Amino acid sequence: MGSTELFYLICTAGYFLLALILFFGVNKRLKLTARQDLPSVSVIVAARNEEENIAACLAALNDLEYPRHLLEIVVVNDRSEDRTHEIISQFLQKNSRFTYIIRKTKSENLSGKAAALAQGIEASSGELIFITDADCRVPRHWLLRMQRYFSSDVGIVLGFTALDFGRNLFFALQAVDWLYLLSAAAGAIGLGHPLSWIGNNFAMRRETYKEVGGYQGVGYSLTEDFALLRAVVRKTDWRVTFCQEKDSLIVSKPVSTFPGFISQRKRWALGGMRLHWFGKILIVLSFFVHAAALASVFFGVIQWGAILFASILIGDFLIFYNSLKKFRQWNLLILLPIYKLFSFFYMLVLALILAVHRRVVWKGIQYQR
Repeated sequence: MGSTELFYLICTAGYFLLALILFFGVNKRLKLTARQDLPSVSVIVAARNEEENIAACLAALNDLEYPRHLLEIVVVNDRSEDRTHEIISQFLQKNSRFTYIIRKTKSENLSGKAAALAQGIEASSGELIFITDADCRVPRHWLLRMQRYFSSDVGIVLGFTALDFGRNLFFALQAVDWLYLLSAAAGAIGLGHPLSWIGNNFAMRRETYKEVGGYQGVGYSLTEDFALLRAVVRKTDWRVTFCQEKDSLIVSKPVSTFPGFISQRKRWALGGMRLHWFGKILIVLSFFVHAAALASVFFGVIQWGAILFASILIGDFLIFYNSLKKFRQWNLLILLPIYKLFSFFYMLVLALILAVHRRVVWKGIQYQR
């Protein structure tokens, strides 16, 4: 066996071993709370230019199954320039259970969304704080399922989000990407190394939030959810866990264009520059192994490249097998080979863009890291 073959053998074994470790992490048995009474809950939604989505979001929130005297829902209009305010106002005329805040001024120390969420949290009082996005539809039993995971030592509970992709291949590939990334992140959490999360299904104790000083204490970040999670992991003794129940699965919308998709991933990448060492190893190793599989064509070792690619597919199947099963999204499995090519391509494009351009435009606002 030559050095090239040995290299591919090491890559194959290494990636499969890493996937197997994450598989055990995501399948870890999670402890539920022994508490009998339900805690008070505050749901916070920040909305900016969401005229296409806010009505469906509010309708889903209004349909939540939870004792009314223990639930408050706070909607923060973050300087919207479209019909968001009009739609919210019309909805609230018929539904008085919501608290509506209109944010008019820009914060100098926080990103727009973080400042809006901070204002909403400040105006609320629930023992548990739940955060979702204005382009999301929450399931009816969302709160009842998620709150069960707040055992006495848990400060943050993270839930999964699926994308509504219909028959569009690009949207479906994004759906695979979300489920894969969240499954890998859940695996890291199960191993005791919380890395990151997509913050549209995010719950925490108010006590935990205050302990890190809130968003003000965390400071400016392009990804406020990652920054808050990182602060809790680094500065407190609270545990982080995840909920993988179907009744806690939030549905969101994919990005409609590839440039918009890259812009979203660019914001995530820039916001996650301070990722834990374990996360950096995962990203670098994943990119390196995928590149090696494609490079086998040029090195004349296509057979070993095929073996490596098969190992990647099997490993990735292990990583999000539990999510496919729990959320009954087996239809995404057939896209896995195409997704691997898609993910490598967009990661390559993203790396090239980040090398020369780090300005981000989000919701019509320009940010520079």
